[in-house]
Amino acid sequence: MSNMTLEKWKSEAYALEQYLDQLPAPLAFLVGEAVDVGWFCELFWEPEVGVDGLEIRPGLCSAERPRLFERRIGTELLELQEALQAANAEYRLIAQGGEDEVLERALFVLSELQEVLMFLAYEDPKAVDVERLNILRALYADAATHSDVASALQNFGTFAAMHYPEVQGLGGFDALLIKEGFALSRKLRRRALEQNEVSDRDTQAALQLRNRVATLLCDRLQRARRVIRFALRNHVDLIQRVASPHHRSFRAEVHHSMIRDLGGADERGQAEDVAL
Repeated sequence: MSNMTLEKWKSEAYALEQYLDQLPAPLAFLVGEAVDVGWFCELFWEPEVGVDGLEIRPGLCSAERPRLFERRIGTELLELQEALQAANAEYRLIAQGGEDEVLERALFVLSELQEVLMFLAYEDPKAVDVERLNILRALYADAATHSDVASALQNFGTFAAMHYPEVQGLGGFDALLIKEGFALSRKLRRRALEQNEVSDRDTQAALQLRNRVATLLCDRLQRARRVIRFALRNHVDLIQRVASPHHRSFRAEVHHSMIRDLGGADERGQAEDVAL
């Protein structure tokens, strides 16, 4: 079903003149938010009316506008998150050149290194070079080829090794993964030299499609959240149901702290509008 859904959205994705050059948040967050907001739009589209015929709560339909916010937005969000997952799977498969147990293990170790560093930074931002960590996460957000994952493991492993005492056992993290990450990095580099990487053109085409679909999804998420905040402005408890969980994540915490340091009120408003 996901592949069929991706085919459905391809034409609109390719028609975009501008699109994201990378995912604005981890895939799992985007997918989860799209599902939450999509079902919310479906559930609260119509107003709630009491037995006396008086409106208890307005419906999102009160803000309906042709081609901007229509009845089908909930369904579109649900379809686009499926399409995004399918596009991401295609990109990963092409970039990795098929199934690879070493690469699969490397991606797991890389994820563990990232997660423990993010958690450490969130809990004690003064103990970690947050700016460097944020740069690394952005740099290797789409690492999928042998050479890219190898570089990511080397850099995140080096970073984690600098905080070995702090990360050991943190949330069940096994610091031996740092050493394993270095070993996997060397293996991946050898494989990258021994075999021809998949055509860069094919990889970039698949990545571009994924990012185009992500653009469609994020655009609808922004529009839906703006309407929800406005139409249900007197029902804060409902609005909080679709408050982006990603704002509590490390990335948003860092982003907002940087904005506060710069004193950028306008940028803060834009960041909250994207809800990332």
